[in-house]
Amino acid sequence: MKKIFNYVLAISAIVIGMAFGSCNEEEFPSPSHPDGDVVPVILSVEAADLVSSRAIDENLISDINIYFFGNKISYHFYYAETAPSFTFQMLPGTYQLYVVTNVHQDLGELTKDELLACDYIIGDMVSDIPMTGNMNIHITNAMTLPTLQVKRVAAKISYNITVDNAVASNIKLRSVQFCNLPKSTVLFGSGTTSDDVNDFYDANAIEIDNDMIFSDVFYMFENCQGNVNSIYNQTDKSPEKAPKCASYMRILADGPGKLLEYIVYLGENSTTNFDVRRNTKHEMNLYIKGENEIDNRVTVYEGLYYGKANCYICTGSQVAFDVTPYRTSKNLTYTYSDIYAGVEYEAVRAALLWQDTKNLVRSVSINDNTVIVNTNGGKGNAVVAIYNKAGEILWSFHIWCTDQPEICEFAKNSVGNSYSVMDRNLGATTSALGVQSSYGLYYQWGRKDPFVGALGATSSENGKMYDINGGEVSFQQERAVAGLTVENAIRNPQVYYTGYNTFWVAKSESTKLLWGDNIDDNVAPVKTVYDPCPAGYKVAPQDLLRITSKNGSLTTTQPSGYYTYGQFNSGWALYYDGRGTDRTKIFYLQAGGSRAGLTGGINMGTITGAMWTSGCNSNFSASSAGCNSVEILNQSIENLSHGFNIRCVKE
Repeated sequence: MKKIFNYVLAISAIVIGMAFGSCNEEEFPSPSHPDGDVVPVILSVEAADLVSSRAIDENLISDINIYFFGNKISYHFYYAETAPSFTFQMLPGTYQLYVVTNVHQDLGELTKDELLACDYIIGDMVSDIPMTGNMNIHITNAMTLPTLQVKRVAAKISYNITVDNAVASNIKLRSVQFCNLPKSTVLFGSGTTSDDVNDFYDANAIEIDNDMIFSDVFYMFENCQGNVNSIYNQTDKSPEKAPKCASYMRILADGPGKLLEYIVYLGENSTTNFDVRRNTKHEMNLYIKGENEIDNRVTVYEGLYYGKANCYICTGSQVAFDVTPYRTSKNLTYTYSDIYAGVEYEAVRAALLWQDTKNLVRSVSINDNTVIVNTNGGKGNAVVAIYNKAGEILWSFHIWCTDQPEICEFAKNSVGNSYSVMDRNLGATTSALGVQSSYGLYYQWGRKDPFVGALGATSSENGKMYDINGGEVSFQQERAVAGLTVENAIRNPQVYYTGYNTFWVAKSESTKLLWGDNIDDNVAPVKTVYDPCPAGYKVAPQDLLRITSKNGSLTTTQPSGYYTYGQFNSGWALYYDGRGTDRTKIFYLQAGGSRAGLTGGINMGTITGAMWTSGCNSNFSASSAGCNSVEILNQSIENLSHGFNIRCVKE
């Protein structure tokens, strides 16, 4: 699979020297020197024949930097253009010869250590590949030096991708991309590479115009990430086991109603090794035989989402946001991927579903996968939907018209977590205790779309909703039935699903991860495409209130066990400094009411309230935080159809 490039730089020299210097001419004057007479030297440089590539001439020698490092004197020569031979003069002696080609600049007078420390940046490698070589020489008189082999600083990846005839009707190649590539390399030395992700980049994806077969050549700098000896077969050479900075190919293919991603790691074998060395050639013959029958791991992106977030804050009179269709995968916890789904999934129309303030939204439009919402500059909430040609809802977005929320920087809690928390509930237009505008909107656990609260602070009647013309919109609710899916909820964002101990969605392992946090798997929470918070934020985790607890516990229920400020006032004011002393560090836990999962009815605000957190356990019970006048609660709730408030924290 791997063979060494036989790149040869023949240096024929009748040697003996010249002082440090650089010159573009092919002949140099002879300086006088007290240690002896100089003699003419001829240097010939050439590269062995190799098959040329499509974009880079791997045999071309464009310019040459030549260094002779001696004990008493050193020399540097630069030639901007190659030639059959170069004539210069040197003094006899013992030297270390270093040659650098194709860097397209005079490197100047450098010490040996400075030369060895030189970095070469990937952006400079455009039309040819730098080549380097070195050897020790001893010059006594006019002589011809041995041929010096020079090695390219890059590796060559030749690859062929073929879709098997048996699946060609269902799987079509889309693109190939090389990822985790070093941004730079040293000119000399090999075998070591950084493990800092900031030192790597992903190349641009190459679009494939042939559904079944594609071949090309790619050049990359050396990346040696070593061995993982626990890998015994090709299917285990996957992101879960690979070193974090190992280089790989990412092949995308379109399947029926889904997108397939094939990850192929590079290395010196197909299992344990992750080394790509300079001046080597790797030949990759890849055959795609289905969703699970390639030598390396495949990820199925069966999910679809739109844009970069599900909520957009509007602090002025207009907000514009992306609604490009993208793919996601339950195997990747429904995280954002930025993998374009395809033109067939693009929306053609956008419209207002409801607003909780009459005439808040003046217009909604869509153009080139961008939705623009114009408002009257007031405060309130709205939900905007995008549609396909058949008039079906594809996705919907919450427009949150409010002042920019302030951020509460929670101190580190007893288990080492700290959070940057919004000062208000999602959908609230104020943050103070005791006012309805601070309650915010209600959410069913795992859903991205909001529902209005009560008509008044102590009312159990649904709040008003309006269409674009100011007409009233009725609150909709339906009894949850077996087999409901996330897709049902996406197509019906205005419907509140009810039922006793019933999810609004059918139970499955992926249900627990709708908001990216299975409490029982000890994996850090992630933001998912179903998270209702704005870009850069996510639903608060299970231990949000731990810092407000005097003993750092989530089981404390008595307000006396918390760092409270003042008495209950339609909620609790809680210190988040971890000590209960800094009055500038106070967080308001609102008693903003809730919606019952069984009936959809509103439990009165000012008396009690609850907010969902992102966590869900293996028994399909989600975690929440809530309060009333005599309790502050952190508990698990079995009915995910309840409508609770949300507080967002920074990702």
